[in-house]
Amino acid sequence: MQQLYKQFLKEKQYLQNVSPRTIKYFGWVFNRWDALIGQSPDKQNVKEWVIRLTESGISPATINS
Repeated sequence: MQQLYKQFLKEKQYLQNVSPRTIKYFGWVFNRWDALIGQSPDKQNVKEWVIRLTESGISPATINS
């Protein structure tokens, strides 16, 4: 999964020209996913992740983004 994440970042940075702040945000999201779930996304573990983020106090706006 780490390799896919690195490719995703390169595409966002070089092809879509996202800001450094957005890249940093993607890093936060990836690290949270890896810590809480640790596997490739599927429908069930994405639901689980959203529930865990909500329970930890993350705002719905942050989760949705």
